[in-house]
Amino acid sequence: MGQIKTDFIESMLMVKPSVYVETGTYLGGTALMTLVDKSFDRWDKIYTIELSEKCCKIASTRYKLYEKFGVDHDFKEQWSDEEDSEFQDRKSYFDGKLNLLHGNSPDRLKDVLNEADQRCAFWLDAHAGSKELFARGEVDCPLIGELESIREHHIKDHFIAIDDVHLFGEKQSKDGEVICDFSDITQERVEEIIKSINSDYTIEYPKPYGQAMLIAYVKHISPVISTSTWWQE
Repeated sequence: MGQIKTDFIESMLMVKPSVYVETGTYLGGTALMTLVDKSFDRWDKIYTIELSEKCCKIASTRYKLYEKFGVDHDFKEQWSDEEDSEFQDRKSYFDGKLNLLHGNSPDRLKDVLNEADQRCAFWLDAHAGSKELFARGEVDCPLIGELESIREHHIKDHFIAIDDVHLFGEKQSKDGEVICDFSDITQERVEEIIKSINSDYTIEYPKPYGQAMLIAYVKHISPVISTSTWWQE
């Protein structure tokens, strides 16, 4: 699980969306990265969605530490694994600028889009896997449902970035057990859904560190895509 950096989105020749939406928070995700790399204030709103309640509670503790000490503060507690016992379903930080939502990402994306109701930058990275705290829902990777939720929204030129493209159509196994099944998620199916949102989407597969990501954008908004290294483990 990784993060897409604010610098990458801003490096493109486009009007950057003011709202960032992430699925697959894990223990903090890109929302935490924006606090660490001091790019937090370059977004008007950040939403991050996570299926694991335990992960949400740990991420909440980390966000609250930055909220308490400030985004310019560097401290060892940023990687605390303490669980926030007060977290339930959803919590907002920094006067509502950062929002953490617990639940199934396709459903929570609808909540976010109804609330934000403007062009967003999406980083879709929700899936099961080998890490101890990864949650497993009704499907191992809810990407198709996430894209369908985005398709239902009336805005048709969101910036969309998708992680783990190398796993499309595959089953990820560990010790002989399937830990994440992407077999129903094929490149062709994903591209078809994106094009059904807007036939003007351009789809590219940059490969920083040799691992492909999918990026979809509308050319009149984003005419140039930088392929410079932007992926951070």
